[in-house]
Amino acid sequence: MWRVQRLDQINAFKQANLFDFESLALKIRKKQIGLFKTVIRPHIVSEAEVSRLLCHYDVLPEHPARSPLRWAGTRLAIVLLYTAGLRRGEFIRLKLRDYDPCAQTLLIQTSKFHKSRLLPLPDDVAQEVERFLKARRAAYPSALNTEPLLRSPKILPVMAADRSGVEGYV
Repeated sequence: MWRVQRLDQINAFKQANLFDFESLALKIRKKQIGLFKTVIRPHIVSEAEVSRLLCHYDVLPEHPARSPLRWAGTRLAIVLLYTAGLRRGEFIRLKLRDYDPCAQTLLIQTSKFHKSRLLPLPDDVAQEVERFLKARRAAYPSALNTEPLLRSPKILPVMAADRSGVEGYV
């Protein structure tokens, strides 16, 4: 007798659309097989946000006790990631020898799908790279061409975005 009453209650509940049993069963099944995953949407950085980042790092003085090229490296990272469309890993793996000042190109080695590509740089971006390399040679005159472009790969625009107030970035 109690089973019949319970089934009547459940049917009344279903008819009142207070609970959708079929959808609940489907959600439980999807969760069991791992179909529910957190989706992280990329943040497209606007031109205004990039200019705000660059202005923020233009006014910061270099601190000699830390890396003497800390802000210059961060600025270069922002410029190359935004204008050349580099991935973070590609930027971190750049070496001094990867930039060709005569052709104003950047060699991206072993990129996605293990391919290398040659990236032509606009004049203003090439000037930014050359300015950084000049400062780097002054700070580290005995650097070899096989060394990474940045001495500390932790300098990434994530930190830059946090400090300048750009939200929703990376």
